[in-house]
Order: sequence, then structure tokens, then C-alpha cells
Amino acid sequence: MNQIVLNFVLLFCITIAGFSRDIDIVDKLFNRNANIMLLINPQDGSIEKVNQKAIDYYGYTKQKLLSLKIQDINTLTEKQIRKEMENVYLNKRDDFLFFHRLKNGLIKKVEVHAFPIVYDNKSLIFSVIHEIEDNLTQKEFDNRLKEQIELQTDIIKKSKENEKKIFLAILIFLLIVIFLLITLLQQQTRLQKRNKFKDDFLKVVFDSEPNITLTTFGQKIDTVNKAFIDFFEIEALEDFTKYYDCICDKFIEKDGYLSKYIQNEIWVNYIINNSNKIHKALIKKDGQLHEFIVKATNIEFDTHHRTLVVLIDVTLLNQQQSIILKQEKRALMGDMIENIAHQWRQPLSVILVSATGMKIKYEIKDLTDEEFIGYCNTIEHSVDYLSNTIEDFRNFYKQKNNETFFSVDNIIDDTLKIFDSKFKNRNIEVIQSVSSIKLQGNKSEFVQVVMNILSNAKDELEKINGRRLIFIDSIQKNNKQIINILDNAGGVPEEIIDKIFDSHFTTKGELNGTGVGLYMSKQIIEEHFKGSLNIENTIYCHEGEQYVGAKFSIVIDIKSSNETI
Repeated sequence: MNQIVLNFVLLFCITIAGFSRDIDIVDKLFNRNANIMLLINPQDGSIEKVNQKAIDYYGYTKQKLLSLKIQDINTLTEKQIRKEMENVYLNKRDDFLFFHRLKNGLIKKVEVHAFPIVYDNKSLIFSVIHEIEDNLTQKEFDNRLKEQIELQTDIIKKSKENEKKIFLAILIFLLIVIFLLITLLQQQTRLQKRNKFKDDFLKVVFDSEPNITLTTFGQKIDTVNKAFIDFFEIEALEDFTKYYDCICDKFIEKDGYLSKYIQNEIWVNYIINNSNKIHKALIKKDGQLHEFIVKATNIEFDTHHRTLVVLIDVTLLNQQQSIILKQEKRALMGDMIENIAHQWRQPLSVILVSATGMKIKYEIKDLTDEEFIGYCNTIEHSVDYLSNTIEDFRNFYKQKNNETFFSVDNIIDDTLKIFDSKFKNRNIEVIQSVSSIKLQGNKSEFVQVVMNILSNAKDELEKINGRRLIFIDSIQKNNKQIINILDNAGGVPEEIIDKIFDSHFTTKGELNGTGVGLYMSKQIIEEHFKGSLNIENTIYCHEGEQYVGAKFSIVIDIKSSNETI
């Protein structure tokens, strides 16, 4: 009883000292007390401070004892000790019965009174220990032993439960891995099927392309389509590569056409680096030259860089265009004949009147020499006019395929002569302002372009009532000659304006038009003059009146310095 009271007083003093954080008071109580005392760190169980009684009791030196942990002395497991220290720290329990191991190996029953304390700015457990003599009742010992056994059993149960949980977690993890592997294999199988389908689909698309199509690494062919096989009349690509590495080995070298190397560049690189140009190649088959438009673009397929090349055989198209061009020119002959008839009507009437007058005067013996000479001069002048008219039209339609320098304003003037009678008969006014700029090219083809545009304007103006106007002007901009031909026929409907240059597109019906005039005009300007032919609807004012019409613009590079002819 006295020992319990003494311990209570001691703990009370220690508590007061701990709360006051007075280290000297704690040290005095710690060193002068006859009980075994330890300061224990609850974080890891290390022994922070011991008194002389503890050194004597456990049999270790002070240095050795301070190097130990409470787990080295207490017979409980580390987990049990940690739980008991947690109980002390949370003020759930302060009185314990333990078995402590001495240096000599003996196990002693001890009673421990513990309390949390702050010492030297550390949160520690102050333990007061005294040995229990053999007069401990059997019941107390059995209860303590039973408590430790139950605690150990509980730890074992929890350990088994943890093992079950770990096993279950591993099993679930394995099932997830197996599921993911199965899913991955299924996706890979689907991907392989999809890739096979894609390859088959690409082959079908590749072979369905009517133009010669191939992929190349530059100087060596990789794959080709059916059109390639058919053109070269072979069974497979290997039949071609026995003799040639590249399709460029089949190119016929000629100015203006592709060859294997162009300006020190491989042909495909030259095409890609000059994509704004039209590239043509010549290939001979069965003694006949075939002309191709060649297009190329870089692609990446199966992680490999290749160049996709398409060769469009325009041999037949060029032949057809030549025939169409001739047909268009023949169609324009009607305009020429109509204008010849119109311009001949007046001089023929003059000749008829002069001849009739001269005959009558001669029959009545009233024809003087002066009158006779006058009638003859009138007839002679009219015949000269007829002859000059024929010569003008003959020169105008004379076939000239060679390129020459010609003046734009002269071309416009000559073309308007052809349309003079038609425009006058339909009350069409022409207002022009064209500069004297020289262009290089086929004069006859340029004339046909202007005539097609004027003929189209005439047809549209016939559909409207009121004033009928055609404006022709030219401007120079950025070293380009721009010739504008504008009417006031109301413009082209927006739904068809993008089709106006399509082959065989016409708004005149099958009986009145073929739809090739404007198409051929665009082809001539773009391919033969390296320019452009465009159309747009525009709103403008003239002499205080507002009009709407279609404006055709011919844009061509100026190939010679400006000079007046």
C-alpha cells in the first residue's frame, strides 16, 4: 500500500514537472528516486534516459542501456508494445504488468506505471518500474498470462486475415492481368483483321484508279496499280523491274517535258518542289508517243516515306481538244459570213445602182463622158472595198500555230470587226479602253478566246430589254496584263457560276450550244499562255445608271517590254 501511494505521489510530481517543462525538476526526481525509471520514445521505443536504479537492475552499462529499445527488454512483441505505448500516450491506460529480460537472461515480473511527458521538447513516456515479488497471487499471474495469450492470439488471427486479404488481392490482380491480356489479344486480332481489310480496300481503290498510279522511293518503284500493268502490257511489276528501276527510265527526253534529272533534282522532288507548275512526260508505246500530266505528293505508309505519283494520259484528250478547237473555229465561220454579208450589202447596192444608172443613161443616149467615168469610179471603189473586206477576214482566220508577239489592242479591234454587224443589229454598244501591250503566244488561239467571250456576252444580252452594253478594258498589275470583258446582262446565277468553264456545260440547250467554247478558252489561256481565265458577277455604275453583269478576266504574264506598235 505504501508503494502504491509513493508511486502516485511520484507520478503527480513528474506530471507537474512535465507540464511546466522544467528539465531540472524532472532530472532531480529522476536521479534521486529509488525506483527504476526510464524515459521512452513512443515513436520507435528507443530508451532516451535511465536512472542509476535502472542500470543496477537490468545489469547493463548506462551507454549500453541507452542504445537499447524497450522491445529488447519487454517480452511482448513489437506490435504489442507499440499498442501499449499508444494507450499510454492517449491516456487510455497507465498501469501495466510486464515481463522484463535482464542482461543475465533472467525474466522478471514487473509492474509499470507510465505517463506521457514533454522533456527537452520531446514527447516521451515516463515509466516507473518495480519488481513484483513472488508473493504475486496465482490469480493475478494467470490473468496477466491469459491477457497476453489473448493479445497474441488476436495478432495471429489478424495476421491470417491479412494473409487472406493479400492472397485475395493477388488473385484479383492476376485475374485483371489475365483479362487485360485476353482483351489485348482480341484487340490485336481485330487490328490485324482491320489492317488486312484496309490493305485489301486500298488495293481495290488503287487498282480502280484509271490513271497510272504508283509509289516510289525516288529512283525505284515500290508498288503500281492495274493501269500501270495494263499500259506496259506485263503480268506483274517484276516483269518491269527486270529491265527498269524507275518509270523515269521510260521518259522520252524533250524540252518542256520531264526527264530523270531536272536542274540537278530527281524528277519526283522537282515536281513536289514546283507544285504550282504543270508537269508533262512523254512515254513511247508501240511506236506512238503518249503524253502524260504527272502529279506527285509525299505520303507516309507503314512508317515508310514514299512518293505517290499519278500519270494522266492526255494523248487522246489533246487529240479531242484539237478536234473541238477546229469545230469551234468552224462554228465561228458563221459569224464571219454574216458579217461579210452585212458589210457587202451596201457596196453591192452601190454597184447595182451605178451599173443600172449607167445602162439607162446609155440607152437613152444621155450618158456623158464625165458621168460614165464617175459611175466607173464608184463601182471601182466599191469593188476595192469588197476585196479588202475579204482579205481582212482571210488574214484574220489564217491558221498560224507558231508563237508570235502581238498587240492586244489590235486583236480586240480586229475581233470587234467580226462582230460589228451582229452587235449593231442587236443594239449592243461596245465601250473599250485597251492599252497597246504586246503578248507572246499563238495569235489565232487568243483571237478565238476573245471571240468566245464576246459571243457568250452577245447571247446573254439578247435576253434583256433596255440598254445593252459591253465594256472591254486592260490594266497592268504586278507585271501581268489583265483584260476585262464586262456586260450588263444581269450576271451568271450563283448556282452555276462554278460550272461555267466545265466541259460540255451550256445554258443554251443541246440544240443551240455544245458547252465547249468557254472550256476550250480556259484551256488555251492556262496551258498555252500560262495564264488564267476567271469569271465573277459585278455591280457597277455607268453614266449614272447601276448595272449588274458578268466580268471575264484574262490574266497573262507580260513577256516583253511595253511598246507601241
